[in-house]
Amino acid sequence: MLINKGVYLLIIKVCCSFREQVGALGSFLFAPGYYIYVGSALGPGGLLKRICRHLKKEKKLKWHIDYLTVNRNVKIVSIFLLRTNVRKECWLSDIVSKYGKPYIKKFGATDCKCYSHLYKIDKKALTLLSSELRKLGFEEFNADSFSRLCD
Repeated sequence: MLINKGVYLLIIKVCCSFREQVGALGSFLFAPGYYIYVGSALGPGGLLKRICRHLKKEKKLKWHIDYLTVNRNVKIVSIFLLRTNVRKECWLSDIVSKYGKPYIKKFGATDCKCYSHLYKIDKKALTLLSSELRKLGFEEFNADSFSRLCD
């Protein structure tokens, strides 16, 4: 499977509450439940390299999302991706905002006008969002299955 450039969503499950310092944004409490992170991969590494990086537990902390994904109480459960060469991260964030609540101001969104690219979402809203994403042409991957592409 060839995966090029595009936009993606990480569906993240937090199993236990924890507090985390997120770079210069500050310290935040992450309550149990589901979160969605909106990202893009338009550079030379593309979607495969970016998502494989997110799936690693050990990595240098570079982006806001890294502070969340390295935590032992956090698991990426699924990934939605859309192949495109066009910058659609804010468009996707706007769609997600109809289903979830922005969680941390400017999280993953320091280079755009979006309030945030991290959302807290309940299970029912996640089901509805997943259905809309499939209608828009997004591909869905189980994170464990996707990680096999990273080896």
